[in-house]
Amino acid sequence: MILQDDNAPPHRSAAVNIRVNRMLWPANSPDLNPIEHMWDELCRRVQQHHPPPANLGQLLQWLQQEWNGVPRAFICNLIHSMRQQCVECLAHNGGHTRY
Repeated sequence: MILQDDNAPPHRSAAVNIRVNRMLWPANSPDLNPIEHMWDELCRRVQQHHPPPANLGQLLQWLQQEWNGVPRAFICNLIHSMRQQCVECLAHNGGHTRY
C-alpha cells in the first residue's frame, strides 16, 4: 500500500507512519488529490437539502445517500483529469494552476 496524504500534522504522527510507504507529494496541493474534488461535490449535494439536517444521524444518512448518487462519469472524469493537472503543476514549477 502507498499512502498519499496532504502533509497535515495529524497524518505525520509516529503512530500513523508505522510501516506506511508514502508517496512524495507537494504540500498545500489539494488540487492534485481527486478526493478533495469529490468532497466538494458531496458538500454541494448535501447543502441542497432543505431544511438542514435535524441531527447527526440524518446528516450521515444524507452523506451516504449523496455519496452513492454521485454519477460514475463524474468520478471517472476526476481520475482522468489528474494527468493534465500534474502536467500543469509541473509546467508552473509547482505554482498556482487553473485547478
